[in-house]
Amino acid sequence: MIRPEKDLADYLYELGETEYADIVVSSRMNAILIERKESDSVPVGNSKIGGYPDLPPEISYPIMSGFSEGDDHYAESAMQLAAQINLADIPAYDKDDLLPHTGMLYFFWSGEIIDIKQRDSLIPVQKVIYYNGDVSTLKRTPPSIPYYTKYFTEVFEESAITFSCGTDYECLGNVLDCDQYDEISELAPNYDLDDLCYSDDKIFGHPYGANAQPLRDNDLLLLQFDYREGCLWSLYWAISNDALKRRDFEKVKFSFDMD
Repeated sequence: MIRPEKDLADYLYELGETEYADIVVSSRMNAILIERKESDSVPVGNSKIGGYPDLPPEISYPIMSGFSEGDDHYAESAMQLAAQINLADIPAYDKDDLLPHTGMLYFFWSGEIIDIKQRDSLIPVQKVIYYNGDVSTLKRTPPSIPYYTKYFTEVFEESAITFSCGTDYECLGNVLDCDQYDEISELAPNYDLDDLCYSDDKIFGHPYGANAQPLRDNDLLLLQFDYREGCLWSLYWAISNDALKRRDFEKVKFSFDMD
């Protein structure tokens, strides 16, 4: 089913079905949709998916620390750039005014999906960096060491990206009672009440995926990265609302959708 352009709650309000619109709007979240575009190259400092990051001289390329435990050994390896967001691109689409609107936001991933235990500590398998300095100093920066070859040996394909506004809903079959579900289905036959969540790259909204972990109270979806390789479908970075207000990206939570 092709998703209608008009938001479901807005559609119900236009019909005069205020009671039903008020019910479904409580499950709605604004999202910033990301669309990948084919391009020969992406200028330094632009928002993009994949490729090498554009880093300032004071930020080193992120790596995953090496460790040994039993028969397992991981050498140090470079993390992959999943996305870099030039936050100057964001204000027109950030309806809830949640993100900073200057600087750069980088999302890196090691290829592992669960933090690696090392004695009494954990090695994080992802890293989010917020840089709010002089973007004129940015330089395209390849890694100084190889990627972890168990998962990938080459850089992720680079894509230019554009942004647009969208809205996401929880599965309304889990929110509405049977009568409400049936009546709204009759009022809005072009809407799939169980599939009003975007499956592609996005900032904010609800995590999409059969095995996606729901957001915890006070958490926001910082990035959904559409991976779709093998049995791994999507990667998710989430952050607490309080941490986002503080611009503290050190303890971002990472999860995934895997069949």
